[in-house]
Amino acid sequence: MEVWQRLISIVNRSLRNVQMCCTLALVPHCLQLISECQTENDDAIASRIAEFIGTITSYDLATDELKILLKSLTASKNSWPLHSTKILTAMRMLPRRTVPEIMFNFVGDSGSAITIPPLARWPSNPGFTVNMWISLDPRFLLPNYKPYLYWFKTGRGLGYAANISNQCLCLETVTGKGQITGKMTKTPSKVERRLEPHTWYMISVVYVYHRMKSCEVMCYINGRLALRQDLAFVNTSEPFDKCYIGSSPRATAETAFCGQISSISLFGDCLTAPTVSALHRLGSDYRHAFQHSNEHDTPIPASDQNIVYNGKLANSLIFSYNPKACNGQLSFEVAQNPLYDYFVNSSHAILLEGVETVATRKVQGTLHSLGGIQVLLPLFEQLTSCHDSTPELCSTLLWLFVDLIKCSATCQAYVTTNRTLLVIAHLLHDVPVEYLSESALDALLSLGRTLADIKHGPLLNSLIGDVLLCTELWVRTPPHIQVKLYSVISTEFVGGADSCDVRASLNVARIIHILQEYYTTEQSQTQGRALSKEDINSIRAFLLLSAKQSVMKYKVTEIEDISSILCYLVTNTCEDHVVDMLQLLLALTAEHSAVLPRFDELGGVKVLLLLLKQESETVRIFALKTLGSYLAACPPKQSNKLLTKSGLFGIIAESLASKSDVVTIATYNALFELMIDHISRQRNADKFMDIDPDSIIKYPQLLEVIAVLLLKQPTLTDSAENTDNDQGNMSACKEYLTSLMLIMQRSRDNRRTLLSQNGWQRWLVGIMMRWMGGGSEGQHVTNLAYSLFQTLLHHALQWEQDGWLVWVETLAILHTYQCEGKGVPLTRTEEEGENYDSCRADDEASTTSEPNKVLERSKLAESK
Repeated sequence: MEVWQRLISIVNRSLRNVQMCCTLALVPHCLQLISECQTENDDAIASRIAEFIGTITSYDLATDELKILLKSLTASKNSWPLHSTKILTAMRMLPRRTVPEIMFNFVGDSGSAITIPPLARWPSNPGFTVNMWISLDPRFLLPNYKPYLYWFKTGRGLGYAANISNQCLCLETVTGKGQITGKMTKTPSKVERRLEPHTWYMISVVYVYHRMKSCEVMCYINGRLALRQDLAFVNTSEPFDKCYIGSSPRATAETAFCGQISSISLFGDCLTAPTVSALHRLGSDYRHAFQHSNEHDTPIPASDQNIVYNGKLANSLIFSYNPKACNGQLSFEVAQNPLYDYFVNSSHAILLEGVETVATRKVQGTLHSLGGIQVLLPLFEQLTSCHDSTPELCSTLLWLFVDLIKCSATCQAYVTTNRTLLVIAHLLHDVPVEYLSESALDALLSLGRTLADIKHGPLLNSLIGDVLLCTELWVRTPPHIQVKLYSVISTEFVGGADSCDVRASLNVARIIHILQEYYTTEQSQTQGRALSKEDINSIRAFLLLSAKQSVMKYKVTEIEDISSILCYLVTNTCEDHVVDMLQLLLALTAEHSAVLPRFDELGGVKVLLLLLKQESETVRIFALKTLGSYLAACPPKQSNKLLTKSGLFGIIAESLASKSDVVTIATYNALFELMIDHISRQRNADKFMDIDPDSIIKYPQLLEVIAVLLLKQPTLTDSAENTDNDQGNMSACKEYLTSLMLIMQRSRDNRRTLLSQNGWQRWLVGIMMRWMGGGSEGQHVTNLAYSLFQTLLHHALQWEQDGWLVWVETLAILHTYQCEGKGVPLTRTEEEGENYDSCRADDEASTTSEPNKVLERSKLAESK
């Protein structure tokens, strides 16, 4: 084992060592050694051999080597080969490679460099950017070794350069001070970030020219700003005829670059930070001129594609050299930008002695040579046919499959076109439930997050629809796995800020089907897997959140979504399920205006009125809340049509009165919220709602509806239950009158609204007479009614133009009660007098603030 550890460290130490191992074709021999490790003591050795295979194949993988690896995983006699998991783990290193497919290799000897032909001038206004991918060999750690990355200067030494010193990047700018003195100034700039060997870095140096202030230089390493410093620009008309990559003009062994460079580009513009980050996400394998979005195999987000391929980078590219465009010692310039003509003659560079192109083979290209990612499907089939399969083997195979998809646009296109994920879901149906572990779920969720980041909508829809929402597959798993699955779907794939359009796979109809078939509160066991009520409630909550997000994130609401909700409300009889769906509909009508046209088109109000006749009080309450939310959100013209022509509140009163003899706290709160247009999302049955004194009555028709329900006589034969109902109605009536007094005293508009209602005196007198002999509580209700009478009559005489008619109408109604033998006491108690004085004091205060209006109304009252 120590020998293998030493061998792995030697291979990682130098690129030449890796190349030598790849040339010797050691993979078949290593696989043979793994197959000979039969005992438990040899298990550690097999792990090291597999690690060595992963190390060399991640650098270069030939087609024959991939065939041998896949053949070594083929089952024999319904049994996996020994150490299959270790081989799959080694294969997972293949997609993670950071080495470019082709690169310039600088041996670091004297004279090794790439020379660029002379440029007639150098870009100055608005600036320029040098961008290159590099990897350093450990030789740069030696003292007194200062390799140059680039050297762009004139014959007199004016220009720009960059070198590595003490593991840090150093920038040099040499400017001339004047024509007379001929002196030059050298400005060094050191980037305080240590570079490591055998690590690929994208170096982006942005030189910004300012006419009216100091110029500056910014250095980005791997897309992140590492240096920002002022400097003087080179102002010269001389040609830049000393241009080198990987060395200085002297090309000594101390200044020659030792390492690899995959590409180098010069832009005649100052690249911004988002553009540099987008270039970094393109990767070190990008070797094109930023003209076509399908010219590379690296998946990038849509935002990066807009930055890279909007034409600005292509038009600002002055030159670009990469090892793919080489013929012998000649490196062709691939930009060929007609907008820039900087070169004196030819634009092609020359590779000097000590510089060579090195080509490797990635697993994506090798896999494509064998037919694509479908060559892994037989391995999934072996999970069901082999008796020695393990959960670790299943999860490792899934992770390999996911890693290959994430790093290749070609694989993504193939999987999308051929519905490969559907095939895998079908194969996983037959595996034991233990194989669907949390690690296997994490692999699929990792793929979903990557697809959501790069906005690959078709493949993300396939993943969600064919695998993640395949409920028959996941309903067998432990509860915590199911909860995790639906929580990620609702919060990241559907509810994310920049998530894709997933309506093709995740819509309300499908979610309702899952809720109805697999996660009902009546069942605690599904498909042999026991689920507690808390687990079912958690899963239902996440599914309902997914349904809400799938409707709200789009400007146009599909009619099928609202139709599914309404059909579910009409056909389902379970109270909990109907309440859940009503809460969903309540949130949609309150927060998403696009739902309203679909709700009207499907007759949603009729469904809510039908639910008001349900036996469950909770259903009736949430139906009321949803109706109030709809009325608050719909246009005034439409709401007025419902209230006037349809007699909506009369139907509400009739429906509620037919189901209960008592007005509970929850029902009263829902009705009062509807009246003042302040709908809450929760059912409040513990205490009466807290009234805001500044509340405004929006639907005054509900004043009489609430009073009629409070005055309803009990119909039960049990006297004890009748007494309890009376007590409940009395408490609600007391709270009702108290709330009315509170909002009447603070708002003149509320008093005027109540006075405008026909027959308001009748239900108020009815309340007084209903509990006139009900003891101290009944007397308190009566006193509140008297106080409300005093407040309203005082307002009518003080503020209304024909307020005296209110007095006449009130006395006529009282006289009617006297004639019918229903005597109404017309005396005022001490408590009523205090309330009257308080109301009058408030009105006098408001009168003082508006003296002109009061004077006019007083004169008008005296004349009448």
